[in-house]
Parts: sequence; C-alpha cells; structure tokens
Amino acid sequence: MSLPELYTTEEVAQALRLPSTNWLEDAARLDEIPHTRLGRRLRFTRQQYEQVIEIHAKNVKPPTPLQPKPTRTPQPAAEPVTKARRLQARIPARMRNAAA
Repeated sequence: MSLPELYTTEEVAQALRLPSTNWLEDAARLDEIPHTRLGRRLRFTRQQYEQVIEIHAKNVKPPTPLQPKPTRTPQPAAEPVTKARRLQARIPARMRNAAA
C-alpha cells in the first residue's frame, strides 16, 4: 500500500497559477475546498487538487437567441376623474374633550 503524495499550499498555488497562497488558505479555512490539515499545516492530495478545479470550473452555456421584448397593449382610457372632495382636518382629541 502506498501513501498518497501530499502537496503544500505553495505547490498547489503554483500549479493553479495563483499569485499567492492566500486564496487557498482562506477557502480551506471556510471549508469551501477539500483539503487535509496536519496540525496547522494545509496539504492537498492529487484528488483534492482535481476537486478544487472541478468545483470552480464554469460551464458556459451557449448563448440563447434574443427574444423580442413583449410590447405593452394600450389600456382603454380610464373614466374621467370627477371633482375631488376637499379634505378636512380632524379636530385633535384634547380639543374635542375640552369642548365637551
């Protein structure tokens, strides 16, 4: 039985062409990517490295043909507005009670 080869964050970052190991460390800390932790050290197996690539691979959909935007059908004119009623302020309760 052979043991799996473990890669350091530096090796994986270099293979992924990342500028630094920060992204790998943050993603592993948040459990967003598969990883192995030996004490404080992060290590990755080949399978975990491949899973990181699969997780973040984007499957681009073929462009869909543009659909014409639905046009609005004109609504029939509303009934003409009748004369608005004038609003009247209410008398405050303390004034109503004082008058009683």
